Amino acid sequence: MKSYFRASFVLRNVTITPRIDKIQSFAPDQHVHYVRLANPEEVDEDIRALLLASTEYGEQQGRHG
Repeated sequence: MKSYFRASFVLRNVTITPRIDKIQSFAPDQHVHYVRLANPEEVDEDIRALLLASTEYGEQQGRHG
């Protein structure tokens, strides 16, 4: 049984932090980031900021073209 939850989210740019365990790039502006969360307290300000950036990406905010 796993003792963690693996979350993933898409960002426009590759973001390197110790919290990210894996990144898959699918396009120049499409990078899936993965984090492992073992308990709710791990959803801190850093994770919230990444999730907000992912939401903005999903809503196409800031996209040019």
